[in-house]
Amino acid sequence: MHSSILWFLLAINAVCGAHVSNCPANLQQGNTLKVYQDHCYEFNLHHLTDWPHAANDCKSRGGTLVVVNDLAEQDFIISALKLFPFHGRGIWIGYTDAEKEGTWKWVTGETSTFTYWASGEPSRRRRFLLDADEDCAIMKYSDPAGHWNDIPCVKQDPLGLIHERYPYVCEYLQRAATTTQPANADTSQPSTVPSTAA
Repeated sequence: MHSSILWFLLAINAVCGAHVSNCPANLQQGNTLKVYQDHCYEFNLHHLTDWPHAANDCKSRGGTLVVVNDLAEQDFIISALKLFPFHGRGIWIGYTDAEKEGTWKWVTGETSTFTYWASGEPSRRRRFLLDADEDCAIMKYSDPAGHWNDIPCVKQDPLGLIHERYPYVCEYLQRAATTTQPANADTSQPSTVPSTAA
């Protein structure tokens, strides 16, 4: 039932563009921009890159690679992905242990009490002889629930034949909703001092 509610909310969001007007002004408003709670999510599904470039792109526009705080947010992201004609292996998320092996942190510096690793992950194994450590995480789209997998942030293939290039999702805080007052509106505060008029 939880998934059906999320699907309904995503459908409403897709039709009505729920609150995308409160997303940062520098973001292109379109079907790749979604809102969940007080955050805007920009789905960069046609831009394949390595983890550092994805993280820098989000940061340059005032956001971060997506930070998944709980199962509801995880469900939102995987459900939103299913609204797009996307069939890739996965998307970069902002989770890494590049600073200290085995200590996973979000790009915001937060550690996490919520994780959604696939069975046997994080594995820290090298798939090929020249692979770098598996220090960055993807949300596996090939897994219906979107479990996470650790993989190298950048491929160290000297021949350039194999790349760790994935699409990504940037996350932004919504701007505070602004209200405009008519030009002739009285904005003075009422006085709490009794009038002494005679």
